[in-house]
Amino acid sequence: MAISRRTNGPTLEDGTKDDVDKATDSETAPTMAEHVTWKERISHFTWLWFAATMSTGAMAAVIAQTPNRFHGLATIGKIFYILDLVMFVAFNIAMGTRFVHNPRKLLHSLWHPV
Repeated sequence: MAISRRTNGPTLEDGTKDDVDKATDSETAPTMAEHVTWKERISHFTWLWFAATMSTGAMAAVIAQTPNRFHGLATIGKIFYILDLVMFVAFNIAMGTRFVHNPRKLLHSLWHPV
């Protein structure tokens, strides 16, 4: 039983490519001229990023409570704790910046079900 492999993808009757191959065309690929600003990036920063700070803080707490200890364990726990604080401050600054630039997004994000 032979397995057929597509190399260039099928073309339709009118000579155009199917939907799978259209995504690889150079027309749809982003160019260097399409630059995304920091303001646009910050406008998409959401509350879900705080899950990263929760998990980093949980790692610090688990490391502090582990019964199997070794010499550098406290240092590793402190690194996670400091990383958690830095991430928390950075995410709060990003959220504050987002709401300063787009004040109406604050109410939208508070009423959003997720």
